Amino acid sequence: MKTQCIRANYNCPVLGCRHKRKPNQVMCRWCWYQVPEELQARVWNLFATARYSSEHRAAIEQAIAAVPPAATEKRTHRTSTDAPAGA
Repeated sequence: MKTQCIRANYNCPVLGCRHKRKPNQVMCRWCWYQVPEELQARVWNLFATARYSSEHRAAIEQAIAAVPPAATEKRTHRTSTDAPAGA
C-alpha cells in the first residue's frame, strides 16, 4: 500500500496576509518577493551559516516587517489547484 506524505501548511506570518506557506519557508512566496533583495540575501546567508541563531531569527523578523501591509491587501493569490487564466 502506497502512503502519501502529508505536508502541513502554515499561515504566512506577514500582517494582513491570509495565505499559506510551507514549513520550510519564512513566508508565502508572494510576500517573500516583496522583501528587499539585500534582506533576502541576509536571511539566506544566515540560514547557511548560523541557522536558528538569534541573529538569523532577527533577520527573519526584519524580513516579515519589511513587507508593506498595503501589498498584502490588494493582491490575489492563485494556488496550484486554480485553473490557469483562459482555461
